[in-house]
Amino acid sequence: MDQILQLNEFFVEGGNQNKSHVLLHITEPSTPTEKRKGYFFSVCEINNSEAEDILQLQSIIDQIENGYYEISDTEDKNSLEICLENINQEALKLLKPGVELSCIVGAVRQPDILFSFYGKPQILFYYKSKEGEDSLKQMDLVELNPNDDSVAKERVFSQIIRGKISPNDYLFLGNCHIIDYFSQDRVQRILSTRTPGQSSEHLEKVLSELKNGFSFGGLIVHLERQDDGAMIKKNVHASQSVNPLFVTEQKTADTLSPSFVNRLNQKIKSKLNEPKVNAKENEPVPPPAEVNSSHLRQYYSAKPSYNRVSQPLVWNIIGSIGKFTWHALLWIILIIWNIIAGIGHGIVSIFFFITNSNNCRRTIIENWKNSWHGLIQILKRLPLAVKILSVCLVLIAIFLTGSMFYVKDQQKQAALIKLYNSDVAFIKNKKDLADSAVIYNDNATAMDDINLAKEKLATLPCDTKAQKTTCQQLSNGLDETLLQIRKMIIVQPTLLFDWSLSTDQPIAQIFKINNKIIGFGNSTSTLFSYDLLTKSGSDLLFPNQGVNGFTAAAVPKENDFALLLYNKYSLVELDPKNNSLKQIDVSYPNHNPDIKGISVYNRRLYSLDANNSQIYKHDNIKTGFGEGQNWVKDSTDLKKSEDLTIEGDVYVVNDGQILKFTKGVLQNFDIKGLDPALGSEPKHIWSYNELKYIYVLDPANKRLLLLQKDGTLKNQITANEFQDPTGMIVDEANRTAYILDSNKLYQITLP
Repeated sequence: MDQILQLNEFFVEGGNQNKSHVLLHITEPSTPTEKRKGYFFSVCEINNSEAEDILQLQSIIDQIENGYYEISDTEDKNSLEICLENINQEALKLLKPGVELSCIVGAVRQPDILFSFYGKPQILFYYKSKEGEDSLKQMDLVELNPNDDSVAKERVFSQIIRGKISPNDYLFLGNCHIIDYFSQDRVQRILSTRTPGQSSEHLEKVLSELKNGFSFGGLIVHLERQDDGAMIKKNVHASQSVNPLFVTEQKTADTLSPSFVNRLNQKIKSKLNEPKVNAKENEPVPPPAEVNSSHLRQYYSAKPSYNRVSQPLVWNIIGSIGKFTWHALLWIILIIWNIIAGIGHGIVSIFFFITNSNNCRRTIIENWKNSWHGLIQILKRLPLAVKILSVCLVLIAIFLTGSMFYVKDQQKQAALIKLYNSDVAFIKNKKDLADSAVIYNDNATAMDDINLAKEKLATLPCDTKAQKTTCQQLSNGLDETLLQIRKMIIVQPTLLFDWSLSTDQPIAQIFKINNKIIGFGNSTSTLFSYDLLTKSGSDLLFPNQGVNGFTAAAVPKENDFALLLYNKYSLVELDPKNNSLKQIDVSYPNHNPDIKGISVYNRRLYSLDANNSQIYKHDNIKTGFGEGQNWVKDSTDLKKSEDLTIEGDVYVVNDGQILKFTKGVLQNFDIKGLDPALGSEPKHIWSYNELKYIYVLDPANKRLLLLQKDGTLKNQITANEFQDPTGMIVDEANRTAYILDSNKLYQITLP
């Protein structure tokens, strides 16, 4: 989609140059090389000065302008940076006691902007943070990039600021006294409700009515989509504009001093620190901007131009070819006309031959015979030159027809290539927008941009080898950004033990008691042990006693016993001292309980009954646990629940979501920023009052989720080795988690 750069000025002459004078310039380049460097601009205000100070300031601006267009960019510096180095010492003469100076000099290299400033001019950046939002957000670039007073005494222009501007962003440049009459919020409202041209006219009209002796001037920079016309309110992402902050370039002590770089954290710097803009000869010339300015002036290069001298011999050859082509076309037209006339006559003859109207069939047959014989005789009597010319004409006709189809095919291919390049640029642009949004934790906007890019990538042709390479690179880039949006961390797990070498029974879950990790399954009464100290595994065999398998386990904070659930609601207790099992008492207030999960908190047992949609609280008694009391106070459907955990509040995994209960009452609890959503397969959840996060195992997506206790996603952890993780143990204090996957015990490090 084409974009038009708009530069709209506003200017009011105060009438007293010594009190207040504003120099406003916009320079339009003339040659292609200069056009690649863009539009040079300056907005300078000098107050309480003499005439020679104004002339000196004008001379300095002219020198910066000439240097910018005449000096070539180097590998590590652009021309504006170089000419500011050369002019800084001379510009110090303007810094006199009592003289108030503020100045902005820079250039717009669509869509790049680079500038430097001195004093306290108004440099305001307005953008939209989310698609669909009409209100603009603002950024004061002078406040973000203050000049060092100690450095300003040695160099007037002490820093270079650069960035990119995206469609429907606004960069407002003005002299320092504008803030006395137009606040930043008021400028924001003006830009939100008017076109850039109308905004500049409104500012100029209001400021001209003040008549207080002060001069005012400024510039509104805007990049508009060509098909958007003059609309102001558009659904455009703008949080990424100027990336979306401007980047200040670090300078040496002999040139420009740093200011804004040290203010940004390392993450933002690494993302926004792009290569310098360098106008090269082979780069395309940007389209001309729409400039609304009475101070626009043309910049003319002093480089000589050369006129091409035509060669007479060439023109003679071209004329001969054209003459021959004209005669050939006439012959072709005559032949085509005769063919069309013959076809028409033949159709009429065939009609009368079929209908035999007026018994003329015999006559028509005789005419056909005579015509054919006459044609043969004519061809035989034709001179050789005519025969050769006729053959040449036929060949030319075939060539022209083929050329016509070839040109159409080439045009079609060119259109497809243009569309392909446009789609690739769209995908890259959306990825850049998403990267910028991720930096500012605007994950919703970033996800929207990535989804749009993936939709476009799905329609992109990936047939040729080059197209396949491009598609793969784009896909990899989108996947990398998507991992950042999803806060996905891919870890390298350590395999501690493989129980599949000693048993073919599936081990579904694990729990940790003291220094041992115990695995169990719902189809065997055997417990499988791994000792973290000795790094060895073994089987703990117990008498059957009607136990066909275990479905859940719980260990109190004291680690003095473990509870194992079997036969839907029965419990056995494991003594870690002698690895012995004993059956303990437990009862439930409702019939046919189907206990899905158990947890021990403050020596009390909490059990999750999916069949009766209830959580029971059991007090500790001598022979086990007493009859459970209904703990959930409202009617909540828990029939699809899988597991629960307690950290003061109770969290339940239920039908692809997490429910939070406080004192038995259901609370609002939404997981923020999770993509993809929780799977529908069984999951496990774990937390405690001393832990910082809630941990959820999602086997369907092969990941371990870390949630803050307000529901905000902290991280997603996965590994390429994960196939079907079904059990987990979390040791948050040691930043360690143990994952059971296909009878294999893995250890991973938590972030």
